[in-house]
Parts: sequence; C-alpha cells; structure tokens
Amino acid sequence: MSERQWLRATGVGRWVAALALALVGTLIASMVVAAPAQAATVYELEGEWDDDTPDTVQTGDSIAATWWANVNDDAAAPGNEPVDNVTITMTVVGAEFDEIPPACLTHDDDPTLDPESEILDDGATLVCNGGTFDEGTALRLNASVTVTAEDGESVSMSATVADQQAELPEVPVQNEFFMDIVWDENANQQSNNGDSRDMSFNWTLFHGAFSADGPDTVTYTLDLSNTVGDPMQIGPEACSTFTSGSATGHPWSGGGNPTDQTAPFVDDCTLTGSGSTYQLTLSGIDYSHTQVPTFDSAGNELPATRVAVASGEVQFRVVTDANSGLMSVTSSAPTYLSAGGATIDDDPSNNSTSNNWVSGIHSGAWNPGHTGSSAGFWNDTYRVSPGTEVRAGTNINYAAVDQTATEGGLCQILDTDYVTYAGYEFVDGNDGLSDIPIPVEYLVTPNPLSDPNGAEPCGNETLNWVSSEPTDLSTVRAVRVNFDVADVGTDSRPTLRVMQIVDENAVAGQDIWMWSGVRSAFAAAEWDYPHRSNDPNDAPDYGVVTQDDARYAYTGGHRDVLRISTVSPVVEKSVDPSVVDPGGSATFTVTYSAQGTGDIAESVDGYEIVDTLPAGMTYVAGSSSTGSDPGINGDTLTWVIDGVPTNEDQTLTYQVDIAEDVDGGDRLENSVTGEVDGLLSEPASAAVTINTAGATSIVKTADQAFIPNVNGDGVGEGSWTVDVVSEDPSPQAFTDTIDILPYNGDGRGTSMTGTYQLSGPVTVSMGATVYYTTAPPATLSDDPADPMNGAAGDPAGNSVGWSTTFTADATAVRVITDELEPRGAFNFTIPIVTDGMEGEDLLVNRAQGRAENTRLVMRTSAQTQIANYYSASLKKYIQDVDGEWHDANDPVTYPEFHIGDTIRYRVVVTNTGQGTLTNIVASDDQQPELGAFTIDSLAPGESFTHEYEFVLEEPIGEDAVVNTACAEADTPSDSIDENGDPLPPEINCDPAGFTPVGDTTHIKELVSADPIGGGQWEIVYEITVESLQTPAAYYDLADELHFTDQATITSAEITDSPAGVVLFDPAWDGQDNLTVVEHADIEGIDNPDYVPHVYEVTVVADVPLQLDGAGSGAGDPTACGAEDGVPEDRAFTNTSELTKSTGETEVGEACAELPSIDIAKSITDGPCPTVTVPGRSVTTSSPPMTAPPRATMTSLIA
Repeated sequence: MSERQWLRATGVGRWVAALALALVGTLIASMVVAAPAQAATVYELEGEWDDDTPDTVQTGDSIAATWWANVNDDAAAPGNEPVDNVTITMTVVGAEFDEIPPACLTHDDDPTLDPESEILDDGATLVCNGGTFDEGTALRLNASVTVTAEDGESVSMSATVADQQAELPEVPVQNEFFMDIVWDENANQQSNNGDSRDMSFNWTLFHGAFSADGPDTVTYTLDLSNTVGDPMQIGPEACSTFTSGSATGHPWSGGGNPTDQTAPFVDDCTLTGSGSTYQLTLSGIDYSHTQVPTFDSAGNELPATRVAVASGEVQFRVVTDANSGLMSVTSSAPTYLSAGGATIDDDPSNNSTSNNWVSGIHSGAWNPGHTGSSAGFWNDTYRVSPGTEVRAGTNINYAAVDQTATEGGLCQILDTDYVTYAGYEFVDGNDGLSDIPIPVEYLVTPNPLSDPNGAEPCGNETLNWVSSEPTDLSTVRAVRVNFDVADVGTDSRPTLRVMQIVDENAVAGQDIWMWSGVRSAFAAAEWDYPHRSNDPNDAPDYGVVTQDDARYAYTGGHRDVLRISTVSPVVEKSVDPSVVDPGGSATFTVTYSAQGTGDIAESVDGYEIVDTLPAGMTYVAGSSSTGSDPGINGDTLTWVIDGVPTNEDQTLTYQVDIAEDVDGGDRLENSVTGEVDGLLSEPASAAVTINTAGATSIVKTADQAFIPNVNGDGVGEGSWTVDVVSEDPSPQAFTDTIDILPYNGDGRGTSMTGTYQLSGPVTVSMGATVYYTTAPPATLSDDPADPMNGAAGDPAGNSVGWSTTFTADATAVRVITDELEPRGAFNFTIPIVTDGMEGEDLLVNRAQGRAENTRLVMRTSAQTQIANYYSASLKKYIQDVDGEWHDANDPVTYPEFHIGDTIRYRVVVTNTGQGTLTNIVASDDQQPELGAFTIDSLAPGESFTHEYEFVLEEPIGEDAVVNTACAEADTPSDSIDENGDPLPPEINCDPAGFTPVGDTTHIKELVSADPIGGGQWEIVYEITVESLQTPAAYYDLADELHFTDQATITSAEITDSPAGVVLFDPAWDGQDNLTVVEHADIEGIDNPDYVPHVYEVTVVADVPLQLDGAGSGAGDPTACGAEDGVPEDRAFTNTSELTKSTGETEVGEACAELPSIDIAKSITDGPCPTVTVPGRSVTTSSPPMTAPPRATMTSLIA
C-alpha cells in the first residue's frame, strides 16, 4: 500500500509522519492514556544523550537526546488495539522549548483532543498530545532544547511513561570566561592647584554576558609617568565613583545619571603605592548583571556581548608648576580566575590612558568635542569612524601676550590622503566663539602635497592660493587666514576651525594628522610651524610618542593625530529546526554584529560573513534574507554586507537542503566567521541532527479462520503472517522477530488434542535470514535482546540453538531482516500442517520483535481454530485500483477509492470440515443484493468464489466503509451437540474495508495590484481549495509566478493560510520553491467543521516606469495572455496547480495588467497632454489599473 494510505489508515502513521517533520524538545515524558484497549497497556522507556553531546555545554547551545518508548498489551496473547490521546508531557531543567512541534496535535488538528498540546511554565514544559498509537508499536524520539542554564549550572532531563521512569546524566554548563579592564579614553578632568595638578583617569571592568563569576578581588599594578619629570602621588579623590563628565567607552557609576548609562561600583576600591608604581585593588565586584548599562557616559552603545560590572576613576597628583605636561597611566594585565576554575588574561591593548595640561599663546589640535568624544588633545586617544566629519582648531591668544606684530595669520594643512575639506569657521575664542568676518584663502592643487608634515606653504605666495572655495573640495590642501591685529582686537583669541570628512575607505587603525601654522605675535610676524620633527626625543611635555605604526613620531602643539576606530566582528549561529529528516531542509540564522567601544561609526561596510557547510548539506538558491545569494565556492558561502549598524545585532537567514543518504543521528555541524576591517571573529557553529524520530509496529494475523479438517483425522494446513511496518525516516539495519509456536500450557489459551509441525520453510517478502530452534518452548524467550538469543539483530552467542537449517519440528522461528528502507514494510509467513486435531482445538501464536532504530520490543498475537465436522471458512477480499486483492481486515491494508471508482469484492467459502454442507446462504451487510449468494452444496475441501462490483456514489460520508460477509448452512441431521440438540455448521464472518477519498477543486483570484511607492507594486492573490464531496480529501498545491522579466520580484510569501495546515518547507517563493503545501487534509462538505482552505499570496516587485515592448501586440510585456493555453511570462501573471488525491492536476491563473509610461519631448507652451512634467509629455501605453483585472481558472487533467 502507498505511504499516504498508511498515513490515513493509522494514528501511528500520522504521529510519526509529523515527528519526521520536526520533533524539537527534551522529554520528561508522562504518557497519559485513555485507551479502548481491553487489556492493560504497558510501556517501557529508555533514553540517552546523543553521541555528539559534549561533556560541557554553553548557554545558548542546542543539545539533543534520544528517547525510546513502546506501547504494548500486557496480555499473554497481546492485541494491537489503538490507544487514544497518548500525551507526552515534556519538562526540562536548564533549557527551554521554543515552539510546539508539528507532531504535537492541537484542536486545530482534532477538536476532541484532551489535552491539547501547549507550552507551559515559560518554556520549561511542553504538553504534547500525539494522538493515537496502536499497541505493538516502538517509538524513537529525538529531542533538542536550547540551553538557558548559566555557567556552573546544569541541564537535566528525565522521563516517565506510566509507571516507567528514566533519567539522563546531568550535563554541566561551562560558558566561555571573559573579563577585561578598559582604560583608553578618559573624561579629561584635571584641576590646577598652583603648585600641582590633579589628574583623573577612567576605568571600566567588563565581564562576559554569560560568563561564570570572576574573582571577588582583583589587583592591578599601575605604572605612572609624566613628561615634566616631577614627583607624583595619590590625589585627594584616590579611587571613586565616576559621576560627572563624559568618557567614551565608560559608563558612569553614580551621581544620579540615567540607569542605562550607569554601571555598579565595587564594594571597596583601594589605591596604594608611591613614586611611579601603584596598586589598584577592586573588591566586592558585582557579577549579578542586575544593573546592566547599554550606553556609555557619552551616549555611545556598549557591546552587547559583555557587561560593564564596575566603573570608576582614579586620581593622581603631579607636584609641578610647569605650564604644560602629560601624565600617563598603564595598567598591568592580570590573569582572572572564574568561580568554575576557568582563566583568561586581561587584554593589554586597552590598558593605557593619558591626560595632559597646557597653557600658552598659540596651539593647534583636533577638536574631539566636535564628535562628542571625551578624548584629550595630543594624547593619541581620539578615535573616529570612516565618513565622520571631524574638526581641527588653530588659535593665537593675543590677550595673553604683549604682541608687537601688527599682522597675524592662522593656517591649517590637511592630511588629504585621508580627509576632504568640508568647511571652516573663523571665530573669537575669547568672545563666545563669535564670528570674525574676515575671509579665508584656499591652497588648491590637483595633487596632494608630497610631504604635508614638512610643508611650509602658508606664507608662500607663489602657490595657488585662491579666495573662492573650489567646486571640487578634494583639491583643497590647506586653509589660511591673514588679518590685521587691529581688526581682530588685542584682547581676542582668533581661532580657525577647519571641518574635514574622513574618507569612507579609511581602514581601522589608520593614523590621520592635522598640522597648523601661526604667524608670530612679535616683530615681523613670520610664519611658524612647530613640532615637525620625526625624532621622538623632541616630543613636548604635553605630547605623546606615538606607536610604531604611526607615520610621525609624536604629537605636540600644531601637530595632532586621530585614528580610525576599530570594531570587532561577533557572530552567533542557530538553526531551525534542529532535527531534520534525511532529504529535508533547515533554516540557519546567523546573528552578527560589529562591536566596539568609544567613538565608532554608526555603521560599517564590507562586513564579510563566511559560512562553511558540512558534507550532506547544500545551500538553497534564493533563500538568503539579504535578497541576494552569497558567493559560493565549493562548500563555502560568502556574503559581503554594507551598512551594518555597530553594537546592534543583525540577522542573516538562509536555507539548506539535507542529502537523502545521510544517516539518522548524524550531526551536521555548520561553522561561520565574520570579518570586518581585517579583523576576524571567533567562529560560531550550529548543528542539524538528522531525525531519528520514528516508529516501528508489528501485527500478526491468522491467514484462515479455521484450519481444515476435511478427512476427520485432524490433518489440515494453515499459516500465520507477521507484518512489520517501519515509519522511521532512516533505514533500519535490521528488524528481529521471534515467534514461539503454540503449545499446550503456553498461557495464551492454546488447547489442542493433536500435534502440528511446519509444513515448509518460513517465507519472507524481502531479504532476511530465517532461524529455527527445537528447544523446549517453555524455556524460550521471544525477546530478541534476551541473552539466550544472543542480541537483537545478531544470534551470535545464543544458547538455544538458533540455526538456519529448516526443521519441521521447530518450536520457534526467528526472522532477522536485511536493511529495511525508510518507512518500509515487510512480512513473513509461518506455514503449518496439523495431525490428530479435533474440531475447535485452538492454536494461539505470539510474536515479539525489535528494530534497530526503535530499539524496544513490539508484541502481537493471533489465533486460529481447527474446523468442526461441519464447518467452513469464509474470506472476503477487496481489489484496489491497481488490481491487487487485499484481505483488508486491518485499517493498515484498506485501499482508497474515489467517487466514481468501481469497487470489486471477492468472497471465498471453503468447506474445512468432513461433511458436505448444503444450502449455504451468504450475506453482506453493506451490499445485501450484490453480496448475497447461495451455494447448493459444498463438499469437504471444496471452495466457492463469488465476485461482485459496484460504482462508488454519493453520499458516502467520511468514515472508512467496512463490508462484512457472513454465511449460514443447513444443519445436517447428524450434527448434534453434547446435549443432543442440533449443532449448526460453524462458518465465520469476515470483514473487508476501504477508505473513501473525496475530490477537490480550486479557484485562483487576483485580490489587488497597487503601487506602494519607490517604483514598487504589491500584488495579492487568493487561492481557495474546496471539497466537492462528502469524503475527506487531501491535495498538493503549487504556485508559480510568471511575471514579465522586466519586473524584479523582491519578496514573495504566503501571508495567510488555513488553520492546522503546515506549509511546505522550504517556504514558497514562487520562483525556485513552488510548493505551497503537500498532502493537506480537508474535511468533506457535510462535515460540520468543513471550511474551504484559503491561501493568500503576496508579492512585491520593482517595476520600471517604462517597459520595453509595451503596446507591441502579441509580445506586449504589460498585457495578460497565454499561448496555446500555456501562461507566458508577461504582466503580473500567476498560475497555481492543484494535485488531487487521484493524481489529477488542475491549473488556475490570475493576472493583472501592467501600466507603462512612454516619455517623449514636447513644447511646454503648446497644447497640454493629460499628464505633464516640465519639458516633457507623458502618455500611458496600457490601460490604467482602474480597469478590472483578469482572472481565469482552467481545469487541465494531467
């Protein structure tokens, strides 16, 4: 039978088919049953963490376990009754469920379910009602969860099934440990005491967002220096909270500031030492993450992957009366020890900071305040991002000097390899920055200055100094202003501010300089260019010697440096579902960010994501959420993304297909890295576990109601057939079934007066090995895993004499199959011949089996009876549409029929007794006329066959139809019971069933087609699938966009779908992925719950104003149309295809015509056309959208 027939016929099939789609979650299972089974239902349960589960996991990891359970009848002769509302209540500690798996049914699937599946307790509990299982079923469930436990905690799973319990060992959580103290920039706070300077420096201690607690106390050694060589000591504030001012990268820690910019302070902060060496000891560090700042004191976002657990400032005093100088602090980089024993070294790259003081007549420097930075002048701490507008300032304070010069001038030289002139201001720094109305001049050259550091162009009149700002601002190499001192005033501080745009392609860490010149306040007012040396020994007291990678040796008045800020790429990865069938698909989500502190760009370009797929996994073209496919080189996918916001998580999703030949339980791990500005992230990974969720069932039937006893000697032939059905998504290396043959005293109800033996070898329907044993049956176990049998799937080491040599005297048989294909089935038949039996002797046969993947036992049994003197066996068969006859006693074997199909039945009556039967009258409860017949006489051993047929017509209803045939015969005069009363011949009844399946149709309509701005159109279609008949039906639905190739589809999705219908994965996009849904069940028209299935399809497309070929006739891209009934790629054409349960297809079409605008030049003062733009007239070449859209539906039978 087909897989669809199996799915419709059995509850277990539906459950496992859903499980095969996705069963996500851990299981603490409590199976609650309300079963119609006559005997008690019993369960077993086992569980294991998956083999690839690491010894320790991290917060956010996805881990999986496999649980094995079975559902059996506890009787000695077990039945296979259905058990309803098998509910697994899953609970996990230290992890959580994210969604209700499709296998867990809700009232949308079946309103009678009790309870309904749902997630409870903030994701810790999943109530999962799987519907109905048949006894004799073993299950394998692979379940995964997302770890929420923190470092030092653990993830635990346990499960109960009725009175059975199982627990898995705890898995400890050990997150990556991170700690780092950051100094870098500070609030540039200082005070002048006359004979000393007090200098403050900011620090912030960061801790990993999911890291274990670090040490309670940390001590840092601080090395101090100053450029004037004077003594240093601890300042009066020593170590304190950071409450005022702003320091880039540092949140406050007090002062009533906003909570999202405030970190905790420590319980105790101690600063000790003298000279140039000090110890900073922080104690009582708060690792609770209760107060988590997300912004620093300057309003910049803080990294999301780490938490500022403390911040503050230290103060030192330098005893000096020097007018200028610089103090530097460098912290040691200790090794931090976590509470769990992990260690990490502090990052020394951010452990230095400096603060300077200066007083004098003139200066030039970058102005960090222009960008909101707290960096100081000349201390190499100012950081900006590419594309930032920065400002440099140059000034001379005439109020602080008795000048003798009558002329003055200020000049700035630009580092035009990395910046472009953007504007200027000429203001008085001593008068509230009031404007000074004196024009500037520009040095304009086509090529950059060959040596801007050594250039002295400001007084060189032979150069191209111009008074007008050039059109091409990139040619401005310097800006100067000359003035009479009398015009600006002797109490003024003329200040030239020059704005500059940092190049977008400047790389991280690039040093960018400003240079300035000033005309002396004395004598002839010569131009002066201070601090152009490249000898670090020439650095002034207030400047710094720059790092080796800088182009110039130091900073000082009139030469300053800024650098391009550095951001670090951070990537994380997840997958949904995390459990996938062979041949299935999954969606990966890459969460990526550009993390940094300080004055960083709002966004970065060129963010590269490199994703490496494992074997067995391929990228689905067109599935990237970026709108464009990555570069693909073998198994490597590469995206390059511009405009990535800094310190904000972004997501990239894409789909992969899983190969058909991967093994169940395999873990396909996928890793990704991010790179920006040459910096590479740590790799992140996510894994897909190949689905192991499945079921295997066993059922046994007697192939006859009565074993014939034609000659009265108790000699007759009969057989049992055992069916094993796999609903597992993976191949099973073996199934192993043991059948202990009936014997008196077997406890199953066997009662016989004669003997029997095998009439021939066991027959099997596929490759298998058959074993026989003659050991006393009472000493045998029918569990293949019992040590006496060796092991499940392997008889080696058995102690009961299993042999492949056939013997008719076997007391038990064992069948071990070769590999059973996914969702495959097989059967074997045990033939016997009896001797010396008497009528009504009863033989009850039992079998028990195991399969590789589902592991636990499955039990079944069936009985047969020795025919009486006057008896007959009646068997009823039904022929499927392929011409195959079925004994159709079990729903598993019911064929499907549609209205209009011809249904053929066959009834065979065989005289199994010793006396001739007369006037046998047969009847059929569903077909009383066609199924009725009479057999005048039937001799012992003879058979009579009656066949009839009818056409299936409405009304038929939704339920399976079971026809039962029975027969009676005249009672012979010599047939009397023990009381002397007449004893009628014994003739059994026999059912045969089929499942009616209804028909469907669909309607495709255009709902709307509207412009939404930006050259885009939104087109909405509706597809309605309807039942046509009373039986329930199922269908597949596909949909394909046939838009003109001049329109670009930017998005296409199913925006509404019927309740309870699971859309196909990968998701429909109308181009590469056309399937909307597969095997969707829909109720029959008379069902009170019936509603048509309505799907809404929404498409957004970029459409140009003008379309080539518009109005051209047959090939017009704006017009709807088809050629020979085949839709063409024109206008907004969309086709759908409904595949019915019969395999027939029906095609629907809907289309909206496109407007197109022709543009031609015309004279504006002539007659005006309908639509005008300046200098042009506009006419449309196709009808406006107010015309009714065209929607048609045709029915094509394929």
